Amino acid sequence: MIGDTHTNTTEGFFGHVKPAIRGTYRKVSHHWLQGYLNEFTWRRNARLLSDPMFRELVARSTEPIES
Repeated sequence: MIGDTHTNTTEGFFGHVKPAIRGTYRKVSHHWLQGYLNEFTWRRNARLLSDPMFRELVARSTEPIES
């Protein structure tokens, strides 16, 4: 175990991701899979923020992109 991360955390995350992807998208392309995982990771991490997710998303969309 490293910090707060262990096997159950990873299995729990993918246990939520798989049905969410199946329920949202008809088919998952390997080309877009990383984008889907990024979205669900952001949603998982943002679920406990005091600011609603929509406001957070809008605020981040106006920030310049770092290269």
